[in-house]
Amino acid sequence: MVKFNQAFKLKIVTDYLNGKSSTNLCRQYHIAQTGTIFKWVKRYQRYGIAGLAIQKPNTKTYTFEFKLQVLDFQKKTPIILS
Repeated sequence: MVKFNQAFKLKIVTDYLNGKSSTNLCRQYHIAQTGTIFKWVKRYQRYGIAGLAIQKPNTKTYTFEFKLQVLDFQKKTPIILS
């Protein structure tokens, strides 16, 4: 997944809000989906320039012990298919 910096996103959003089509912007700047531009526009309208900061993925980390507990629980719990 390509990460775009805040200045680049702001340029795209500004161009879009000034009337350029999302399809043409995607072609011109090699953005895979128009939905990406719509997401940036929505964030910009809601949060301003700060909304265009690079977003970190929402990933959770689990301890080794927790993972073992989950596996143990799965082993001990019967699967009931209805």
